[in-house]
Amino acid sequence: MLKLFRYLLSFTIIVGFAIFWSVPTASGATNRGSAIGMTALQEAEVLPQDSSARQRSILMSVFFAPAFGASADDFFDVYQQELGGLGRTFESPFALGASSKIFADEWLRLGLSIETSILRFTDTFNQIVFEERSSGDSIIPVRVGTRTLSEDIQMRTIPVFLTAEIMPVKAQFKTYAGAGLGASFGWIFWNEGVGSTVDDDLRVGGTHIDQGYVAPAARLYVGTQLGFDEYSTGSALHSLFIEVRYTYIGAFLPMFDEIAEQFEDPSELFQDDFLINPGGISIAIGLSFEFKPQAKGKAK
Repeated sequence: MLKLFRYLLSFTIIVGFAIFWSVPTASGATNRGSAIGMTALQEAEVLPQDSSARQRSILMSVFFAPAFGASADDFFDVYQQELGGLGRTFESPFALGASSKIFADEWLRLGLSIETSILRFTDTFNQIVFEERSSGDSIIPVRVGTRTLSEDIQMRTIPVFLTAEIMPVKAQFKTYAGAGLGASFGWIFWNEGVGSTVDDDLRVGGTHIDQGYVAPAARLYVGTQLGFDEYSTGSALHSLFIEVRYTYIGAFLPMFDEIAEQFEDPSELFQDDFLINPGGISIAIGLSFEFKPQAKGKAK
């Protein structure tokens, strides 16, 4: 899955640089020099061309997105109840990603977004193991040993979205809202280490799940971008942006299928699939670069 993300990201960057080197920006030295001597009439003639170019331009972005509230409540309920674990939260993840957008209109942008993130859960706990034995007419628990268990769950997600967003406010600070639909390509791995003093203990640990998956994904987001003056920056740098996003990923996984074999009387709950990391709220912070098509004509 990491290779898939690298290939897609590399393709996005290569296309972006190809466009960048083949398309001169309006901030070149020649244009700046000629702009000094432009009359008001000449400026008025250029504006419609700039507006048309904006609609055909490509906006490419890179971003960093810390996430909050990564969870798997149903899974952790069973994990604590049946395995005796202590923890129930993933380490705070963050995503790295890139997106490409086109201006379908002055107020509408369509795009493709891809990112990758890694979730991790670790837990270590001890158990005192008892065995029920008969004594006369009664059954009493007898201590037969101890266990030390260590859990390590890792989950990589690569969600890919087709997005559409509107920009109702036209200003240097632009507010926009959008939605995305797509799929999440992922991989999950759970390894358990067991140290036991119990004779012939069924709980031997090992790898309980190691599989890839594809799950549906959706996203809603709102953001604000601070645009840069291209004549001041002298580059394709377009804006700094910040987004608040809510993401849903429907990854239902058979977390307890393998571990059920290590119980004499496994719980029926082990047969269920569990929603792992259904998403949540994240905040994306990034930079955007605008690549414009080469003008076909010159201002008179």
